[in-house]
Amino acid sequence: MKIGFVGIGNMGRCMAGHLIDGGHEGSVCDLDETAASEQFSRGASWAADPAAIAAGSEIVFTSLPMPEDVEAVALGPHGVIDAAAPGSILCGVSTTDPDTICRIELAARDVALATELDRGLGVPMESVERIGREYAHALERDWGKLSAQSIIQLQEEWAEVEIRV
Repeated sequence: MKIGFVGIGNMGRCMAGHLIDGGHEGSVCDLDETAASEQFSRGASWAADPAAIAAGSEIVFTSLPMPEDVEAVALGPHGVIDAAAPGSILCGVSTTDPDTICRIELAARDVALATELDRGLGVPMESVERIGREYAHALERDWGKLSAQSIIQLQEEWAEVEIRV
C-alpha cells in the first residue's frame, strides 16, 4: 500500500518507520527535510508538499503539533484535500479538536459532492472556490457542528436540484 506522512517528528518518525518496515511504499514531507533521514534510509521518498504526498498515496497520515497545522495541511494551498485521489484516506494522528475535524470533513465531502454533481448531472460546481463560501453560509445558519448534510442542502438550493440516495 502507498502511504504518505506529513510530519516526521517524534511520533510521525516512528509510525512512518514501522509502516515502511512492514512493506508499505512510503513518502514523507516535513518542514525540515533532514528530519526524514531515518525514513530515507528505510526506502521512503521525499515529497515537496502535502499535495504531492496526497497525489501519490492511498493513505495520508498527518502527525502535526497543533490543530491549526492539521487544518492548514488538509485545506491550505498545496493541501491534501485538493490533491487526494478518490477513495484515499486522510488519517490524523495528532490531538485535534472536533471543530477542526468537522471543517476538514465538510471540505472533503464538499469536494466529492461537487465533483459528482459536475460529472453525473452536468451541474457546474467550482468546488475549490465554493468550499469556503459554502462553509461560511453553513456557519451563518449555525450549522458549523453538523454533518456534511448542511453543505449538501446548500448545494441543492443553489443548483436547484434534489439529491437523494
